[in-house]
Amino acid sequence: MKVRYTPDAIADLREILAYIEKQSPRGASKVHARIQRLINLTLDHPHVGARTSSKRSRRLVVRPYPYLIF
Repeated sequence: MKVRYTPDAIADLREILAYIEKQSPRGASKVHARIQRLINLTLDHPHVGARTSSKRSRRLVVRPYPYLIF
């Protein structure tokens, strides 16, 4: 299993965390940690998440936050 970060994904994550950090640095840290935990989960369990139209990717919802990981 290989995790690949697209340039758009990296930019989105930076924007999300910068926006949250303005309101709550601790909140941004919590969101970032949750996203990282889910990414790490995919390394151990590559079939976790919902199937997408692509056979090569799956989708995870970053609950309780409104973000998706593909």
